[in-house]
Amino acid sequence: MATAQITETLRERCGPWTVSSPARWVASRALADKHWQTEARSRLEESEKRLIDLLSRHDLKPTGGTALFQLVHTHEVSMLYYSLANQCVLVRIFRDISSLRFGLPGTEDEWTRLEQVLAG
Repeated sequence: MATAQITETLRERCGPWTVSSPARWVASRALADKHWQTEARSRLEESEKRLIDLLSRHDLKPTGGTALFQLVHTHEVSMLYYSLANQCVLVRIFRDISSLRFGLPGTEDEWTRLEQVLAG
């Protein structure tokens, strides 16, 4: 266990939330690359629309979200959550608002898998 003085010194030097050196390196390159940012925004917008469409086609119309995830309100939140989990599709459950958060699939295979699971 660190002493209070060591803990305070670390807090002052690290700030409220430390970020690893590799993450800082990647972030600095991304922030400097305006072309990459434009392409990334475009890809995210396309993926957001694709996820909204995919979920909507399976009677899971999103009620909110961002370019990175969509929130789906459902009265069968627990049943759907466990059904998806049993098929290795992980979503975040919010029982207090009866909703699931679907993140963007990362690869084309993951998009296909999500489509297949939802169709089943």
